[in-house]
Amino acid sequence: MPEFLLKINTNEIIDRVRRVYLEESQSFHNSVSLEAVMQILYTNIQRARYERTILEMASAYAGYTFYIPAFLDFRGRIYRSGILHFHERDLARSLILFDAKEFINNSQFVLAPHVIQEMLYYYRAAGGFHYKSFSTNPIDSANMFFTDVEKCVIEEVGDIQKDSCREDGFCYDSAIVITSAKAKNPFQWMMFLWGIFNKSEDSNFICGVPITQDASASAYQIMAYLLLNEPMAKRTNLITNSEKPDSIADVYSVIMDDLKSFLNKEDLPDSVKELYNEYIDRKLVKSIFMPIIYGKTEMSTAGNIKAALKPYFYPAYKESAVLASLCFKFLREYYKEMDHLIRLIRLIGWFASTCDSNVVYDTQFFSTCQDFLVKDSHIIWVYDKIRKKKRMVTLRLSSDKRDRKKTEVSTFMNFIHQKDALIAMKVVLNMQGLNAPIYTVH
Repeated sequence: MPEFLLKINTNEIIDRVRRVYLEESQSFHNSVSLEAVMQILYTNIQRARYERTILEMASAYAGYTFYIPAFLDFRGRIYRSGILHFHERDLARSLILFDAKEFINNSQFVLAPHVIQEMLYYYRAAGGFHYKSFSTNPIDSANMFFTDVEKCVIEEVGDIQKDSCREDGFCYDSAIVITSAKAKNPFQWMMFLWGIFNKSEDSNFICGVPITQDASASAYQIMAYLLLNEPMAKRTNLITNSEKPDSIADVYSVIMDDLKSFLNKEDLPDSVKELYNEYIDRKLVKSIFMPIIYGKTEMSTAGNIKAALKPYFYPAYKESAVLASLCFKFLREYYKEMDHLIRLIRLIGWFASTCDSNVVYDTQFFSTCQDFLVKDSHIIWVYDKIRKKKRMVTLRLSSDKRDRKKTEVSTFMNFIHQKDALIAMKVVLNMQGLNAPIYTVH
C-alpha cells in the first residue's frame, strides 16, 4: 500500500471523499455506492498500517533467533492470533528466515559444491512457484522459469554494479520489483529473486529460506483415503498418476469440467447453459465445493454464487439459486461415495445430540469435545450516551438445550479439520526427527 495512507487524517479524508462522491454524476452513483467506496478506503488504510507494523517489527527483530508459538483451537488447527501468524500473508512470510546454522552443523552431508548447486536448483524452483503455478514437470519448469527471469534482470540492468544505480535511480532492486507486478506472491517472489543475486554463496541464507508447500485439497485427500477412492486420490495428488507421473493434478479443474458436462445434460434453456459455461471457472468452483463439504447450505451457496457473478451480470438472483441447487445435485450424483460419507458422519453427531450427549473426537495427541447449545434471545435495556435515551439490545445466550442441527452440520467439518491437524502434527514430528526447521499453518 502507498505510504501516504499512513499519514492521512482519517476524519478529514472521509469528509473529502464524501464531498467528491456527491459531486459526481448520477450514473457514477448508480454504479458504485458511497458505502462501497468508504469500505475500500478503510480496508486500504488498515492494510497500510498492518504492513508498516510488520516491517517495523521485522526491523526490530532482525538478526535475532526466536521461537514463534502456534495457538491451537479445539480441533487442533492453528488459528490466527495477533500479527505473528502466516495464514496466506505474503509480506510476513517473505521476511521469515530459519536459523539454519544448527541444521548445517548437525547435517549428515557436507555442503560440497555439487550439494550447494542442487540446493540452488530447488531454491529457484521454489521461487518460481511464487510467481505462478506449474502443472507439467513442475520442478524443472519452475527452475527454468526462475532462471530465465534471472537472465532478463541481468540484461535489463546491464553493467550496473549490485551496490550502485544509474543516474535515473534504476538498479538491481528496481528490476526485481518490476518483475513482481504479475507474481502470485509478489513479496516472496522478490525475496527469492533478491536472495539469488545477493546471497547465493551464503549457505546459511539458502538453507534458511522457507520453502512453502500448500495442501492439495486436503479435505478431498482425506475422504479419498477413507473411501479407498483411487481416482480421487490421483486427482488430489495423494498418489501418483501413472499416466502423468510428472504432472500436478488439480481436483477443482476436474470438478469444473465434470460440472459443466453435468449442466449441459440438464433440462435448461440454451442461453442459461451458455451463461454457466462462460462464467463458471476454477475460482468459482472452489468457492462452491470447498464450503459445501464443510456444511454450507444451498441458500448460503446461492448467495456466494450471486456475489461472484455480480460483476458480470446483475442481479443474477434466479441464475444463482438454480446453479446452487444443481451443484448440490451434481455432488450427490457424480460423487456419491463422498456424499454418503459426509451424511454418515453428520448422522453420528445428530445421534449423539439426540441422546443428549456431546460429540468426542479422539486422536493420539489430543481429544476434541463438541457441544453446541441452542442460543436463547434475552432483551435488555441500555442507556445510549450519544442519543441520550434508553434503547433495547438483544443478547443471544447459550441455553441448556443441545443444538441438534448445528451439531449435525458441524460434525463432519470438525472431523475433517481434526484429521487435517493430526496429519500436520505428524509431519512436524517427522521433520524434527530429521533435525529440519519447519513452521506449519493449518
